[in-house]
Amino acid sequence: MVGSRFSYEGQVGLGKMLSYTSQLSDEYHGDILGILLIAPFLRFLPFIKQSYQKLLAGIAGIDGEMKNIAEDHRQSYDKNHCRDYIDFLLNEEQDDYIRTAQDMIAAGTDTTASTLRWFFLAMIIYPEYQKKLSDEISDVIGSSGKIGMKHQDQMPYTRAFIQEILRYQSPVPLGLPHKTTSEITVQGFKIPPNTTILANFWGSQRDPKIVTDPNKFLPERFIDSNGRFVNNDHLLPFGIGSRQCIGEQIARMQLFMFLTNIVQKFQIRACKNKRLPSFNQGVLGIGYSPHDFAVEFHQK
Repeated sequence: MVGSRFSYEGQVGLGKMLSYTSQLSDEYHGDILGILLIAPFLRFLPFIKQSYQKLLAGIAGIDGEMKNIAEDHRQSYDKNHCRDYIDFLLNEEQDDYIRTAQDMIAAGTDTTASTLRWFFLAMIIYPEYQKKLSDEISDVIGSSGKIGMKHQDQMPYTRAFIQEILRYQSPVPLGLPHKTTSEITVQGFKIPPNTTILANFWGSQRDPKIVTDPNKFLPERFIDSNGRFVNNDHLLPFGIGSRQCIGEQIARMQLFMFLTNIVQKFQIRACKNKRLPSFNQGVLGIGYSPHDFAVEFHQK
């Protein structure tokens, strides 16, 4: 993205931006943001106004850090030597290149991290699924083999587990808010211009007309009688149409690589004397995250 590595604890660059994005999905402010996405007028209420101001400060902080990074690139830019994505955007002379890069970082960090946390919680609550994942990885790659995307088609259960997490715990349950540019009619209902629109992906992915026993977490629903992975085209965790998430392919690659590499090397366990949150309740900000919990990684 920016051609450099940053410390997660850093006070500049990516490290600082991650501290801002975490504010948008923490235990308290994440819930407030989720409320404001549905009812933005509530930002004027006294008990919400303070959190709203903090959220605005976090967004401004992300914007400021991204501008600093972009300005460093602009000053050293060489059109004959493209170093990274920022240089590519500069070469294309895009006026909104800062916003484009900022959106990719913000959208690609919090949602992926939240999904990984659901992975870990699921593997603790359902140890039988963790064992199936571990056994499949061991059969296909072994305990020390190097995992790559070329192995994905040989690992139907791993793909089913990922797909069921994306269905059961939608990364962005209500999508991102959009506005109508003119009056439209949907199923007989007139929607005036400048109306905020939210897509209920959560509801569609738990619709009993689409999914059998939708409130049950069951990766096997994506495995056919021959043991092969089968998708359900009605499930749209990354959206659909012209507003579909442009980072879907990258996100799926990241989730597969993170999950398989971690399960290959570690057994995931709950911390002793630490209470686990419910697998059926989370924090709704822009994305959807489980409540905080402690986890142990035991090397195999």
